[in-house]
Amino acid sequence: MDNREMRDHHLIRQFENNSDFKSEYSEMCGVEVLICYLDTLVDTAASVELKKLMRELNVSPESWKPLDAEINVGIDQLENAILTGRLVILHATGSLVLKPKMRQLERSVTSPESETSIQGSSDAFTESILYNIGILRKHLRSSRLNIQEMDMGEISRRKIAVCYLPNTPGESIAKRILALLQARKNREINSVQDLAKALGQRYWSPVPLFFTSELPEDTSTLLLKGRVVLLLDQLPFALVTPTIISDLWTVDSDKNMSQTIVVTLCALRIIGIIISLLVPGLYVALVSINPELFRIEMALSVAKSREGVPYPAIIEMILMLIVIEMIVSASIRLPKTVGPTITMVGGIILGQAAVQAQLVSNLLLIVLSATVISNYTFVGTQNALMIRLFKYCNVLLGSIFGVLGILAGLVGTLFYFASITSFQVPFLGLGMRAEGTDE
Repeated sequence: MDNREMRDHHLIRQFENNSDFKSEYSEMCGVEVLICYLDTLVDTAASVELKKLMRELNVSPESWKPLDAEINVGIDQLENAILTGRLVILHATGSLVLKPKMRQLERSVTSPESETSIQGSSDAFTESILYNIGILRKHLRSSRLNIQEMDMGEISRRKIAVCYLPNTPGESIAKRILALLQARKNREINSVQDLAKALGQRYWSPVPLFFTSELPEDTSTLLLKGRVVLLLDQLPFALVTPTIISDLWTVDSDKNMSQTIVVTLCALRIIGIIISLLVPGLYVALVSINPELFRIEMALSVAKSREGVPYPAIIEMILMLIVIEMIVSASIRLPKTVGPTITMVGGIILGQAAVQAQLVSNLLLIVLSATVISNYTFVGTQNALMIRLFKYCNVLLGSIFGVLGILAGLVGTLFYFASITSFQVPFLGLGMRAEGTDE
């Protein structure tokens, strides 16, 4: 290729409208080449030594092998190389791809933000998939750990890594996942929901296909138990599949404590699930439909606390639950210095004002306080959202059918959980089948 042909190369036309795309001529051993890269990804100052070395070498393919160069790659690979911070060198006989010094765009490994390990490792996953794979290998030092990487999407290519241990139930699941991803490799994967759809999750299913974790220590332990871990580039947590119901109350880092403490913590989390799922609906059912189930003293106390409240129990419960959901959502998205203040203002001042204005009863605030606290006892943000969703179903059933409606809602929830499978692993199963599963 002469200068004009190099300038008319498809790669140049593809990126010519980007201000951070640089293409410059350089001479090596009397041969003129065109060096292309993205200035925002390549540390040009630190790559000066590489350019000096390039001028001293011949451009024949044999001389580039010590530099781990990719020689004469396709157009699509050249575009991907540019987008991942590589140097692309066009010359008369073909093309070369080199890995220069890249800009430091990833944050360093820090402590987890949404998960807290009391007695365990304090490092967490980052947005870089390479860092995450390295952290995972640090915690699981085994030659048996298999990691298969794949690029997904046509417009925005994102790398995904499927991690598993052979001769475990996760091996057949990982092969199934890899086959599904390979069949849909041109689909854009911009979120966990896109990935779940690519793997066949039902659109309106409230039960998550993945269990998310920021903690490499817990993730490596789950790999040993036969799970499959997916790492998605630019995602600062791992996706663990299949999910089972014990993920709601089990944290592997708890096993650094004594067995008695582990059992006690699991029991507390299970109690928290029951309170969050049933107590709001029971309050509405007992106050509105089945007050005869109270002892006479308790019934009089409840009636006195609701004296002057203008709304039925279902209305005040739904209104306060919505207000609490808004407070929690606002406290998460506000700056960390302001979030706790919003929670205090909403939880204490607003609640006390509502009682004094006789819009809600004192007993309702006690029930809501217990419910909100129990929401944060079990494991996983997505699991907490799932239980909170089923809680509203029980509130509505309790307001119509009373205690029998709560029982019907609980049985219906268990039946629904029993129908859920993740790669043919039942959600209500307490562990993985030894022989492995396929969907």
